[in-house]
Amino acid sequence: MENDILAQFGSRLKRIRTAKNLSQEELSRLSGIDRTYISDVERGIRNISIANVTALANALEVPVYQLFLWNDNLLERWQISFAEMEALIRDNPSLRGFLIGYFAESKLRETLAKDKRVTNLRKFDDHDRSRKHDLVVVYKGNEYSFEVKSLQTGSVKRSRREGIEWEGRFQCDASDRRKIKLGSGQEVETTCLTFGEFDILAVNLFAFREKWEFAFALNEELPHSDYKRYPESVRKRLIKSIIPITLPLQAPFESDPFALLDRLHRRRERS
Repeated sequence: MENDILAQFGSRLKRIRTAKNLSQEELSRLSGIDRTYISDVERGIRNISIANVTALANALEVPVYQLFLWNDNLLERWQISFAEMEALIRDNPSLRGFLIGYFAESKLRETLAKDKRVTNLRKFDDHDRSRKHDLVVVYKGNEYSFEVKSLQTGSVKRSRREGIEWEGRFQCDASDRRKIKLGSGQEVETTCLTFGEFDILAVNLFAFREKWEFAFALNEELPHSDYKRYPESVRKRLIKSIIPITLPLQAPFESDPFALLDRLHRRRERS
């Protein structure tokens, strides 16, 4: 393993050096590191200290992290520096929210995949408006769906309420307006999600403590819509669009998705 890392680092160093039209002698002069040492590093037969990594990066005029990007990567193909990407994401809240949403789905997949009882994790096409869930898993032989949402960053604040550390809210809707049929056969045009449309809601709480953690709730236990333009019979079938949430979690939210999966599994077994 160590030899592989040294070989990858050496190959990366050589690629950057040659791309900048520098010989080993020139890099030696700029970095203050012996040419034979550089040659050994590039061939993957010499270990290298952090101090020398930094000296080489400075001589090559690249951030240190670039020496550890083993393969051709997206930033290089697009000719974008890490600093440019970071500034773009930092200065555009909508882009930041978009990316965090996709990373949240990825982090949730990692969380669920760690349990051997979970198999066949898959995601449906985002453009398929007939399926309003982000992730489907098979758990103990049964299929369950997750809808993933994220905190609205601007709503996050330290709480002044006793026993509550953080509070915020998240948008729990379908993003686009669509026509849906309710159980009574009634058709409604709405952006709301409906009860029964997915099994478990996963709320990404990264904005609270800058940690990848989630709150989970059963679909049926979420609050119903309070939009007054809908008649009460319709509101009872639609999930509220903006839902408050706190840390520590309060009902119906909890931190363990497997506790909810077990509840659903027991229910299916009984039926």
